[in-house]
Amino acid sequence: MLKIGHRGAPFYAPENTLTSFRKAIALGADGIELDVHLCKSEEVVVIHDERVDRTTSSTGEISDLTLTQVRSIKMLDGEHIPTLRETIEALGRDIYYFIEIKLVEAALPAAEIVRQYISQGWQAERLYLISFDHEALRLVARNFPELYLGASFEDLREDSIAEAKSLGARAIIPYYLTLEPEYVDAAHRLGIDVIPWTVNNTEDIAQLAAMQVDGIISDYPERL
Repeated sequence: MLKIGHRGAPFYAPENTLTSFRKAIALGADGIELDVHLCKSEEVVVIHDERVDRTTSSTGEISDLTLTQVRSIKMLDGEHIPTLRETIEALGRDIYYFIEIKLVEAALPAAEIVRQYISQGWQAERLYLISFDHEALRLVARNFPELYLGASFEDLREDSIAEAKSLGARAIIPYYLTLEPEYVDAAHRLGIDVIPWTVNNTEDIAQLAAMQVDGIISDYPERL
């Protein structure tokens, strides 16, 4: 079962920072989940929100800021907002990346970055592109069919597994409270992995492990 740090280890270091990602790995995570947006100069940057207000000392929308402007903004711990390339280069090829596309505009630029790493010999199965925006996943699938995709769901339903299969997804990323054992079985019959989010309670972790999920995303990697 993969142990995945949600935005790194956000209760130990500010979310979506290199420090947070490194802390997750130090706590035993096999990989990280991170969020990406496209800035005005069309660089893929790692941040959860469309605006910088919540996690930095500045204000504004990422889409209105060039990379130079983004670089000048400090996170609340003094770090800068990393790019996707910077993050992958810093952490290396031996971990798993679950790269969440927040808006469709970032889909193809993020996919192209992943494709480039795969062309250099990185393992495709360690570089997942995931999203709640399934049209973004369709766009990636049409242009980069070799990439690994994960379909995220806030409300997993009986027909969600078939929907994920139609997208070409190799994993579903469901909200853990909507996951039932029969959904796990159905996904596995179609060759689809099940990696629920964001699971922090140890009892919930044990229950999901008993369902034989393929991974768990948590704010507390050490609990996995």
